[in-house]
Amino acid sequence: VLAMPANSALADALAGSPDPAAAIIPQGTSVTIPKAYALFCLAAGFTAICAMLLPGISGSFVLLILGSYYFMLNTGKGFMHGLMHGDFHSSHLLYLACFAGGALLGIIAFSRLLTWLMSKYPDMTHAAIIGILIGCLRGVWPWQTVTAPTPAQIAAPAAFILAGLALVALTVVLQIRHDRLENH
Repeated sequence: VLAMPANSALADALAGSPDPAAAIIPQGTSVTIPKAYALFCLAAGFTAICAMLLPGISGSFVLLILGSYYFMLNTGKGFMHGLMHGDFHSSHLLYLACFAGGALLGIIAFSRLLTWLMSKYPDMTHAAIIGILIGCLRGVWPWQTVTAPTPAQIAAPAAFILAGLALVALTVVLQIRHDRLENH
Protein backbone atom coordinates (compact mmCIF):
# COMPACT_ATOMS: atom_id res chain seq x y z
CA VAL A 1 0.00 0.00 0.00
CA LEU A 2 2.83 2.41 0.87
CA ALA A 3 4.62 1.71 -2.44
CA MET A 4 1.64 2.92 -4.48
CA PRO A 5 2.24 6.42 -5.97
CA ALA A 6 -1.25 7.49 -4.89
CA ASN A 7 -0.22 6.95 -1.25
CA SER A 8 2.84 9.22 -1.27
CA ALA A 9 1.32 11.49 1.43
CA LEU A 10 0.88 8.49 3.73
CA ALA A 11 4.41 7.25 3.03
CA ASP A 12 5.80 10.73 3.73
CA ALA A 13 3.90 10.95 7.05
CA LEU A 14 5.27 7.58 8.14
CA ALA A 15 8.81 8.29 6.93
CA GLY A 16 9.14 11.31 9.23
CA SER A 17 8.55 9.21 12.34
CA PRO A 18 11.29 7.18 14.05
CA ASP A 19 8.66 4.54 14.87
CA PRO A 20 6.21 4.14 11.95
CA ALA A 21 3.84 2.07 14.13
CA ALA A 22 3.42 5.05 16.48
CA ALA A 23 3.25 7.74 13.77
CA ILE A 24 0.41 10.21 13.82
CA ILE A 25 -1.05 10.49 10.35
CA PRO A 26 -2.56 13.91 9.60
CA GLN A 27 -6.31 13.98 9.24
CA GLY A 28 -7.40 14.00 5.62
CA THR A 29 -4.44 11.98 4.35
CA SER A 30 -5.82 9.96 1.46
CA VAL A 31 -5.07 6.28 1.22
CA THR A 32 -5.66 4.21 -1.90
CA ILE A 33 -6.15 0.50 -1.32
CA PRO A 34 -5.33 -1.93 -4.14
CA LYS A 35 -8.16 -4.08 -5.52
CA ALA A 36 -6.51 -7.31 -4.35
CA TYR A 37 -6.96 -6.09 -0.78
CA ALA A 38 -10.39 -7.75 -0.66
CA LEU A 39 -8.67 -11.15 -0.73
CA PHE A 40 -6.35 -10.00 2.03
CA CYS A 41 -9.41 -9.01 4.11
CA LEU A 42 -10.76 -12.53 3.62
CA ALA A 43 -7.44 -14.02 4.79
CA ALA A 44 -7.23 -11.56 7.70
CA GLY A 45 -10.74 -12.49 8.87
CA PHE A 46 -9.89 -16.19 8.61
CA THR A 47 -6.62 -15.79 10.53
CA ALA A 48 -8.03 -13.49 13.22
CA ILE A 49 -10.95 -15.77 14.04
CA CYS A 50 -8.64 -18.78 14.22
CA ALA A 51 -6.57 -16.86 16.76
CA MET A 52 -9.69 -16.02 18.74
CA LEU A 53 -10.60 -19.71 18.99
CA LEU A 54 -7.30 -20.43 20.75
CA PRO A 55 -6.89 -19.29 24.34
CA GLY A 56 -4.34 -16.57 24.95
CA ILE A 57 -4.14 -15.28 21.39
CA SER A 58 -5.90 -12.04 20.54
CA GLY A 59 -7.51 -11.75 17.14
CA SER A 60 -6.96 -7.99 17.28
CA PHE A 61 -3.27 -8.51 17.97
CA VAL A 62 -3.06 -10.83 14.95
CA LEU A 63 -4.73 -8.14 12.84
CA LEU A 64 -2.17 -5.62 14.11
CA ILE A 65 0.64 -7.99 13.13
CA LEU A 66 -0.91 -8.45 9.67
CA GLY A 67 -1.27 -4.69 9.30
CA SER A 68 -5.02 -4.77 8.76
CA TYR A 69 -6.38 -3.76 12.19
CA TYR A 70 -6.67 -0.03 11.52
CA PHE A 71 -7.83 -0.60 7.97
CA MET A 72 -10.70 -2.82 9.15
CA LEU A 73 -11.50 -0.45 12.03
CA ASN A 74 -11.67 2.55 9.68
CA THR A 75 -13.65 0.53 7.13
CA GLY A 76 -16.24 -0.29 9.80
CA LYS A 77 -16.34 3.35 10.93
CA GLY A 78 -16.69 4.52 7.34
CA PHE A 79 -19.48 2.04 6.68
CA MET A 80 -21.42 3.13 9.78
CA HIS A 81 -20.84 6.82 9.00
CA GLY A 82 -22.05 6.24 5.45
CA LEU A 83 -25.21 4.50 6.66
CA MET A 84 -25.99 7.29 9.12
CA HIS A 85 -25.26 10.19 6.77
CA GLY A 86 -26.29 8.76 3.40
CA ASP A 87 -22.72 8.76 2.06
CA PHE A 88 -22.48 5.02 1.41
CA HIS A 89 -19.41 3.54 -0.33
CA SER A 90 -19.76 0.03 -1.74
CA SER A 91 -16.04 -0.64 -1.12
CA HIS A 92 -16.69 -0.53 2.64
CA LEU A 93 -19.34 -3.20 2.27
CA LEU A 94 -17.06 -5.29 0.04
CA TYR A 95 -14.18 -5.26 2.54
CA LEU A 96 -16.45 -5.94 5.52
CA ALA A 97 -18.18 -8.77 3.67
CA CYS A 98 -14.82 -10.32 2.72
CA PHE A 99 -13.62 -10.03 6.32
CA ALA A 100 -16.85 -11.55 7.67
CA GLY A 101 -16.74 -14.31 5.05
CA GLY A 102 -13.17 -15.14 6.06
CA ALA A 103 -14.19 -15.17 9.72
CA LEU A 104 -17.11 -17.51 8.97
CA LEU A 105 -14.89 -19.86 6.97
CA GLY A 106 -12.29 -19.71 9.74
CA ILE A 107 -14.78 -20.62 12.46
CA ILE A 108 -16.13 -23.54 10.47
CA ALA A 109 -12.77 -24.90 9.31
CA PHE A 110 -10.68 -24.28 12.42
CA SER A 111 -13.29 -25.47 14.92
CA ARG A 112 -13.64 -28.70 12.94
CA LEU A 113 -9.86 -29.08 12.85
CA LEU A 114 -9.62 -28.49 16.61
CA THR A 115 -12.44 -30.97 17.27
CA TRP A 116 -10.71 -33.59 15.15
CA LEU A 117 -7.34 -32.97 16.80
CA MET A 118 -8.88 -33.12 20.29
CA SER A 119 -10.60 -36.42 19.51
CA LYS A 120 -7.60 -38.09 17.84
CA TYR A 121 -4.65 -36.57 19.72
CA PRO A 122 -5.95 -34.95 22.94
CA ASP A 123 -2.65 -34.96 24.86
CA MET A 124 -0.58 -33.58 22.02
CA THR A 125 -3.24 -30.99 21.19
CA HIS A 126 -3.38 -29.81 24.80
CA ALA A 127 0.43 -29.67 24.88
CA ALA A 128 0.50 -27.63 21.66
CA ILE A 129 -2.13 -25.19 22.98
CA ILE A 130 -0.22 -24.78 26.25
CA GLY A 131 2.94 -24.19 24.23
CA ILE A 132 1.17 -21.51 22.19
CA LEU A 133 -0.06 -19.86 25.40
CA ILE A 134 3.43 -19.80 26.87
CA GLY A 135 4.92 -18.62 23.58
CA CYS A 136 2.43 -15.74 23.37
CA LEU A 137 3.54 -14.34 26.71
CA ARG A 138 6.55 -12.70 25.07
CA GLY A 139 4.32 -10.75 22.71
CA VAL A 140 1.88 -9.49 25.35
CA TRP A 141 4.28 -8.99 28.28
CA PRO A 142 3.98 -5.30 29.21
CA TRP A 143 7.50 -4.65 30.58
CA GLN A 144 9.59 -5.06 27.46
CA THR A 145 12.39 -2.97 26.06
CA VAL A 146 12.66 -2.36 22.35
CA THR A 147 16.15 -3.71 21.72
CA ALA A 148 17.51 -6.63 19.75
CA PRO A 149 17.79 -9.74 21.92
CA THR A 150 21.23 -10.95 22.89
CA PRO A 151 22.27 -14.58 22.33
CA ALA A 152 21.77 -15.23 26.07
CA GLN A 153 18.21 -13.85 25.86
CA ILE A 154 17.50 -16.22 22.99
CA ALA A 155 19.23 -19.22 24.58
CA ALA A 156 17.26 -19.17 27.84
CA PRO A 157 13.78 -19.35 26.23
CA ALA A 158 15.07 -21.90 23.71
CA ALA A 159 16.33 -24.05 26.59
CA PHE A 160 12.93 -23.83 28.29
CA ILE A 161 11.18 -24.75 25.05
CA LEU A 162 13.44 -27.78 24.59
CA ALA A 163 12.96 -28.78 28.23
CA GLY A 164 9.19 -28.48 27.80
CA LEU A 165 9.27 -30.57 24.63
CA ALA A 166 11.39 -33.19 26.40
CA LEU A 167 8.92 -33.25 29.30
CA VAL A 168 5.98 -33.70 26.94
CA ALA A 169 7.82 -36.44 25.03
CA LEU A 170 8.70 -38.20 28.31
CA THR A 171 5.08 -38.00 29.45
CA VAL A 172 3.86 -39.49 26.16
CA VAL A 173 6.41 -42.32 26.31
CA LEU A 174 5.49 -43.12 29.92
CA GLN A 175 1.78 -43.07 29.03
CA ILE A 176 2.36 -45.47 26.12
CA ARG A 177 4.36 -47.84 28.36
CA HIS A 178 1.71 -47.66 31.06
CA ASP A 179 -1.03 -48.47 28.53
CA ARG A 180 0.97 -51.44 27.17
CA LEU A 181 1.51 -52.85 30.67
CA GLU A 182 -2.20 -52.56 31.48
CA ASN A 183 -3.17 -54.34 28.25
CA HIS A 184 -0.89 -57.36 28.90
